[in-house]
Amino acid sequence: MVPGQSTDADVRELRSALPTTLTLAPPAGPARVAKQLDPESRRLADELAAVVHSRLLAGNAIGAVAFVVMLLVALSVPAGRAEHLSLILYAGLAGIFAVLTGLLARDRNMSLSRLRMIEVTALTAYAAHCAWKDFEHYSRFWGTLPEADQWLVVSHSCLNWVFMVFIYGILIPNDWRRSLRVLTGMALIPLIVYAASYFSLPPAHRQRDPLFEMFAMARVMGAAVAIAVFGAHKFTTLRQQASEARHLGNYRIKRRLSTGGMGEVYLAEHRLLNRPYAIKLIRPEMAVNPTNRRRFEREIQAMARLTHFNTVEIVDYGHAPDGAFYYVMEYIEGLNLGEFVQRFGPLEPGRTVYLLRQLCAALGEAHAAGLIHRDIKPGNLMLTEQAGLFDVLKVLDFGLVQQVGPADGDDKLTQSGLVMGTPGYMSPEQATGVAGTRSDIFSLGAVGYFLLSGHAPFGGRGLQQIVTSLTEEPTPLIDLRKEIPADLAAVIHRCLRRNPDQRFTDIEQVSRALGECTCALAWNSRQAAGWWQSAGDT
Repeated sequence: MVPGQSTDADVRELRSALPTTLTLAPPAGPARVAKQLDPESRRLADELAAVVHSRLLAGNAIGAVAFVVMLLVALSVPAGRAEHLSLILYAGLAGIFAVLTGLLARDRNMSLSRLRMIEVTALTAYAAHCAWKDFEHYSRFWGTLPEADQWLVVSHSCLNWVFMVFIYGILIPNDWRRSLRVLTGMALIPLIVYAASYFSLPPAHRQRDPLFEMFAMARVMGAAVAIAVFGAHKFTTLRQQASEARHLGNYRIKRRLSTGGMGEVYLAEHRLLNRPYAIKLIRPEMAVNPTNRRRFEREIQAMARLTHFNTVEIVDYGHAPDGAFYYVMEYIEGLNLGEFVQRFGPLEPGRTVYLLRQLCAALGEAHAAGLIHRDIKPGNLMLTEQAGLFDVLKVLDFGLVQQVGPADGDDKLTQSGLVMGTPGYMSPEQATGVAGTRSDIFSLGAVGYFLLSGHAPFGGRGLQQIVTSLTEEPTPLIDLRKEIPADLAAVIHRCLRRNPDQRFTDIEQVSRALGECTCALAWNSRQAAGWWQSAGDT
């Protein structure tokens, strides 16, 4: 075959590939763009839908039960059974409210527009019931009661509608414009029913002066609408303010996890990612100063450079509306070492070495970056499971981190000369306002002492612990637990020397000394997995 020449097979294949119908493209013109909500408006809309859903579910369920009870009561007496129209009305309304309740219970994520349709349906159904009852009362009692007592029928009608207006305005969240529209329509119904009833009655049964009563009704209903609209507006404003207080940027605050000297830690959820995070909120009085704010920002930026597996990841930071500074960390599920020892008792020596070497690895990266933690303690060390590995140690809360060496503008991120840390785990020099990398080594030794013995190395509480660490040596570990290997006890006690020069030179040296202990290979992640499985079974 000559190149470029088509065969019959090629032509048949080409024809089979051609479309058999002609599709016309839409006319050219500007495309209709769907309305997009900004993240804040979307968040408020989602919260509003949740509130409306819960209120409508409760209201429709109550309505269904109430009309079933009314139906049963009517059927229990001869006079009620004779009111066929009322029985049909009760049964119909009970069915409507039951169906609406089922729809709401089945779809927990119903859109706001569908919720508003259900709201209008339920409101219309109940308003129709009230309007019919008003018409029935007017027809029955006008002309039969003394003229001076006929106003009681009108007063009873007004009371029911005022109650409805107040309940709707308070319980169903709306902006004031929508509340005004809905409630105005609701307030007009008793006036329309009154007028319709008046003209449907024989002249002998009509009121002599209906305009006075209609004016009185309009005045009462107008006042009720004004109060309900004002209340709805205030409730909406307060709800938005409360919603804003529960959010920091894209993060929704769920509950408080812990409280410390620098601030509080909260469990939060990213609004778009639906992923949990931990937020450390620095107290406003500590972050209101511009110098402190810059210091915190540089601190977080320095911490964000830490990427070690055993260090909690910093993902974001910002400022709250009240001026407080916050930063966002990965959320770690598990027990901190303080909780673990309190629940299960002191650790085996091999397990202690396994955890302390992970702490050394995390601190090694921080020290290499010129950062000192200054608050190493059991409460800041989390034991978790990650990536299929058990007994993973995570170093939390670098909130007291200090940078070694000069920084831009200020000499230190967290000023030296300030006594910051946790008594019982801070080094003697840190208690006097001076801290270096060997201060973290001292704190590591105090944590190891706690893991092996079940209590801090220095007795007392608060200031007494600090004074003791300045003047006394801790009780030898071997005196507390005979099964602790002598080489491990020696490493821990060397970390706890009062003189920084007598401690290990750096954190890498500590890690090597721990690795050379006789019990260093007695524990690993596989054994940890078995331990946690057995602990879960008990």
